[in-house]
Amino acid sequence: MNIIKENKNFIMSVNTFEELKEAIEYGILPEKIQIKIDFGFGRNGITLDYLEELKKYIEKKNLSFNGIYSHLFAVCHSDGLKIIKKFEDVVNFLGKERFKMIHLQNSSAIEKYGSLDITTHIRVGMVIYGLQGDGFFDKNLRQVFSLRGQIAGIKNLESSDYIAYNLKSNLIVNNSKYIAKVKFGYGDGFLKVNENTKCLINNKEYNITLITMDNSFIEVDENVKEGDEIIFYPDISFSVPILNMNIYELLVIITSRVEKEIVDEIN
Repeated sequence: MNIIKENKNFIMSVNTFEELKEAIEYGILPEKIQIKIDFGFGRNGITLDYLEELKKYIEKKNLSFNGIYSHLFAVCHSDGLKIIKKFEDVVNFLGKERFKMIHLQNSSAIEKYGSLDITTHIRVGMVIYGLQGDGFFDKNLRQVFSLRGQIAGIKNLESSDYIAYNLKSNLIVNNSKYIAKVKFGYGDGFLKVNENTKCLINNKEYNITLITMDNSFIEVDENVKEGDEIIFYPDISFSVPILNMNIYELLVIITSRVEKEIVDEIN
């Protein structure tokens, strides 16, 4: 907890009543604490059976916090309405004025329920990238996330029996003369399950034949040149069912070896 205590930019979340008391006794300022409430998802958070005790503790010490929050995620609509009401009751019971930030909704929940009177903030997640999550679909949402690289080299392997470490006879190859290499592989979070899926080069689809730790190999034609830009996951919504992975998994496994860039404007 010392790093939280000493760093003015760190805010901590407390997930149990005991954890809250421990943090206060350690000297963490309540202005650096957000309280999480558990409405029965089996995740982190202070459960409702501690609510009376929590209220007495807050009033006794006259505490005001950085925030209070919980989750809706992709619950069915009627259950979401019940949780919203419970959350509103909890915040008012503990004292709305004691919390600088009050938040309940992620990307899908703001789409489903709109703005709430009780909340001051929302947690914008995948919507930042224009990506759809479980529980909602917006036909006007456009993907702005992209995973891009450059063709590092092209070889004519027409007379070769191998691609990288593998026999061509053991791979799904469509008799292309040329194989392009990209310095990006499963060591960067681009898993081998992406083999035999498609990427975009010069607005044309090409097959990803092989993925190694540091490189990926793509079947190309004579129109592809070294230095050309390649786009992986051109439409990630199509990749999810093919790879049997959800969008969250695909995003978080991309490692720190991949340079991240925030784009302010999309043409």
